[in-house]
Amino acid sequence: MRYSSATAIVTALWAAKSVTAAPVEDPSLGFAVPVTHNFLEVNHNGPKSFNDAINKWGIEKDLPTGEHLKSDLVMHKEVAKRYADSSAVAAPGSSDVEYTVPVKIGTPAQTLNLNLDTGSSDLWVFSSSQAISQTTGHDIYTPSTSSTWKKLAGFSWSIQYADGSGASGDVGTDKVTIGTTTVGTQVVEIANIVTSAFVNGGNDGIVGLGYSKLNTVSPVKAKTWFENVMSSLSNKLFTATLYHNKNGTYDFGYIDSKKYTGTVKYTPILTKNGWWEFPSRNYKVGRTTYSNPSTATGIADTGTSLLLVSSGAAKAYYKTISGAQANS
Repeated sequence: MRYSSATAIVTALWAAKSVTAAPVEDPSLGFAVPVTHNFLEVNHNGPKSFNDAINKWGIEKDLPTGEHLKSDLVMHKEVAKRYADSSAVAAPGSSDVEYTVPVKIGTPAQTLNLNLDTGSSDLWVFSSSQAISQTTGHDIYTPSTSSTWKKLAGFSWSIQYADGSGASGDVGTDKVTIGTTTVGTQVVEIANIVTSAFVNGGNDGIVGLGYSKLNTVSPVKAKTWFENVMSSLSNKLFTATLYHNKNGTYDFGYIDSKKYTGTVKYTPILTKNGWWEFPSRNYKVGRTTYSNPSTATGIADTGTSLLLVSSGAAKAYYKTISGAQANS
């Protein structure tokens, strides 16, 4: 997952029927988790990132010519040309950014640097089950050295992300600590194989913070780490404060008043798709407020590096910028 801008997300989670966990150990009413800003020497491909996001959310984007970009990769010819040209450039290229959180797993604790991703719901890690060629440069989790690891016989997982990257492997439970809070028997998905994007990336796995409806563990879906800790928090929410070119935080159970201005507003979460999806009735450009269609929704996803808006919103924004021209 890649990130490139400052964002603040406030969300609340519902309980789901899934693989359960033991009570949280030593819970606090709320806690902050620092995230580390990593520069990755990889080629940052704008058209590809845009296309990946279109794929992920199953939407289509109107282009100035009247054509549109769909989830089946029907692109405007200029977009397609730049997609092909830039994706052929070998890494390393210009710096991209990624945020990771130190996560402790097992007894004694093994620390891995994981991404917290609100757009997925699997907690998976690089592991000793992978070929050494896949784990070079990564910290790995070794289940056999943890006295609290328990393998779940007959369980497996397999996930593919919008950019084509993916991973799969076996499933078990172990102690997982993020910040100051530990879940005693969190479902942990250990990788047997990952795609090259993760091999060459800067994280050691993913902590999915989406709804467990999206979890890929089979035959029974697993609860996320947040679902397991939320009953111990003073407020069943978390916030993400991610900045460009510097470290940020995830705050669990409370909202830090020093990290925002104005008044926090709440809106219902639309849970049927498993995303952090919410009604998006209006948007504002400068001092002007515009209306969206009544069915419009927004999705808060820390794993998407772009801000995707309607054509109308984009046009209204760029009208305020002198000299701006459409460039699909």
